Amino acid sequence: IHRAGDSIELGKSARLHFLHPPAGHAGRISDDKVLVARLDISGTRILFLSDAGPSTTDWLLKNHPKEIPADILAVGRHESGILPDGGFIMAVGPKLVVASAAAFPNNQPIPPEWAEMVASLGIELFRQDETGAVTIQPSPDGFNARGFVNNEIFSSPQRPR
Repeated sequence: IHRAGDSIELGKSARLHFLHPPAGHAGRISDDKVLVARLDISGTRILFLSDAGPSTTDWLLKNHPKEIPADILAVGRHESGILPDGGFIMAVGPKLVVASAAAFPNNQPIPPEWAEMVASLGIELFRQDETGAVTIQPSPDGFNARGFVNNEIFSSPQRPR
């Protein structure tokens, strides 16, 4: 079982960093105990939030502000349906957000105002109710993302670190 502060080398150019949960963490529900990890691969950073909710994103901002910046933010859905707020997304600073979405259950659709907020920050949004699975090809020069269902493509050069 991995905890915040652990990491695993996955190869010469890939390392997985665990940011949540901290040791001894006892959340109210499983979504509050969620594993949050950042994959650094070939110069691209991907932050996987899983089903993290507000208590987790607040904890990450307080305890790991320098570890959360990423090129891609992958967002699941907390049981409350609450998605990461603009402050958290700006702290991550992604070029692309991949967000799970479905018509059912009723806490799974992406609220139009949240999608508009992401767009207003100049961030591309891949909604998985439209894209289906998303493949990501990182490289030292940037990354490419492609939606499986709609074949949507997003390409981004690396940001300076």
